Amino acid sequence: AFDDIRSETHGGSAATLEQVREALQFGRKHQAGMLFIHCHAGQCRSPAIALAIIADRMGPGRETDAVDALKVVRRWATPNRWVVELADRVLARNGALLRALEEKGNKLTRIGSIDLLKDNADLIEVRRTFLKDV
Repeated sequence: AFDDIRSETHGGSAATLEQVREALQFGRKHQAGMLFIHCHAGQCRSPAIALAIIADRMGPGRETDAVDALKVVRRWATPNRWVVELADRVLARNGALLRALEEKGNKLTRIGSIDLLKDNADLIEVRRTFLKDV
């Protein structure tokens, strides 16, 4: 577990490369079905890990698509920048994931006309569109 901070100088436990690596390995291990990722408030840490897993599944060069996919499933999130930076390193994206997040604005808002995922059919469509696995 880690706190929603960038470094221990803020009085807490910051995410490490190893924790992000482990989260990505967990995501790779559990590709079938839905994956529930959570933190205390669901606004910063869990969306950052979700973004990392989405980017990993989509592959290099699709970082902007990964941010868009996250917007669909968690529209009011502010992914923890430090965790995204670590994920960018672990995935060897050379800053592309962090740039995609910054270009889209770190405070995510809804994409297109989708306000909320109303039922499982919406989630399946998100998976079909962004993850190409359904």
